[in-house]
Amino acid sequence: MVVLNYWASWCEPCRQESPLLQRWHERMKSQGGTVVGVDVNDVTSDAQEFIREFRLTYPMLRDDDGETQAEFGVVAYPETVVIDRQGRITALRRGPVDEQFLRSEVLPLLEEPA
Repeated sequence: MVVLNYWASWCEPCRQESPLLQRWHERMKSQGGTVVGVDVNDVTSDAQEFIREFRLTYPMLRDDDGETQAEFGVVAYPETVVIDRQGRITALRRGPVDEQFLRSEVLPLLEEPA
């Protein structure tokens, strides 16, 4: 299962949620889950500095042309899409995620058989 997070280095709420996403990535990876970050509307060097600053180890993608944003209906940053093991979108958060959202939307999916 995947927690797909759209972010940008200039986005203050993105900066606030990044440490939490990193902790959840560490928690999820042994159970077959991952966080995937998607950098948007950003300068490459700024994005790389953001990743270094927050010591982010989860996979990162870049959406230069906004194609994936349109597919998922992303309108602002941060936005997070939770995708289950069958590839279905099970939750969407417009704005920063918090511990409560991740516990309620991600934990049950991690308990499902792989």
